[in-house]
Amino acid sequence: VSPCPHLLEIRATDTDGNPRIIARRRFFVEGAPLCLSDDDCDDDDPCTEDLCDPDTGCSNTPIPCLPATHPVHRSVYTSGGTTDHMFGLSSSPPPGYQYQRAGLHLYDSSAPGLVPLYQVWCAVCTDHMQTLSSTEGAPTYISDATLGWCATQSTPDHANPIKRLYSPTAADHFVTKDPGEWTAAQAAGYDLESTICYVP
Repeated sequence: VSPCPHLLEIRATDTDGNPRIIARRRFFVEGAPLCLSDDDCDDDDPCTEDLCDPDTGCSNTPIPCLPATHPVHRSVYTSGGTTDHMFGLSSSPPPGYQYQRAGLHLYDSSAPGLVPLYQVWCAVCTDHMQTLSSTEGAPTYISDATLGWCATQSTPDHANPIKRLYSPTAADHFVTKDPGEWTAAQAAGYDLESTICYVP
């Protein structure tokens, strides 16, 4: 392998065919410093410092350390014609909601190229909406939680787009990184709104 930074990943696929990165570690050839997280970087050798000798022919682009990730759990509320999908940091859903799955993995904190993913709440329409703006939908929607951080651009570290969909009939925002889920949601009457950001 070349004398540059490399990324070793272990990926697992569950019985539904959903891939997930379960471990990731950067390593450096020829005695370059090993940098795993912000806590592992000392002040004299920050993660953004050039880590590769340009004479080797490798890229001399700074390589930032990425924060750790955490699961964000999705639950759903249904009553009559009303549906509401929401995310939380706990796998225990609030009263009236049914737990579905750990729908996303988000970064624990900020880093270059990462932005916060917020969840805002509309009480009159019983709808949680995931957004990069804590004021989207105001004043009808109010800020509810910061779920974590995601990337503004796709890279090998975070290659999965988060798609946001909306059902006018159910007055429900639905977010997923699973292509099968967003295709099924569209077939069920949800409109594809946008790609919000990218996650591992």
